[in-house]
Amino acid sequence: QYAIIEKLRSRVATLARSKYSSNVVERMFQFGNRECRNSMIRELFFVDPQHPPIVDMMKDNYANYVVQKILHVAPECMSLEERRNMLEVLHQHIPPHILERQDTKQAKFVLERIRALEDSVAPPMEHPPPVYT
Repeated sequence: QYAIIEKLRSRVATLARSKYSSNVVERMFQFGNRECRNSMIRELFFVDPQHPPIVDMMKDNYANYVVQKILHVAPECMSLEERRNMLEVLHQHIPPHILERQDTKQAKFVLERIRALEDSVAPPMEHPPPVYT
């Protein structure tokens, strides 16, 4: 299992754009060990800082599901600092109006995952704000 992930992990962005191989890539993120997942996430977010592959993947019909899976597994396999860096990449390269457009089910789910990732990096509140009624 890990041998297959190791061979394919450098081609994640390409494989994620195909109907059938996108399912394989999703499983790689679901079942890969922490090191493999981190490596694949780094490749998609940080290898090309001017144009990270994750941005184009969000626009693709099949790769979009892979993006959702990445954003779902990131909190459990990435450090707090790495998650903050991921969000910085997303915020730098994705215009806010794109994230707010929820005209497709996929856009809605990606936005939900991004918000969950944002929540995972927010500092815990010592004292919740008062509730006014």
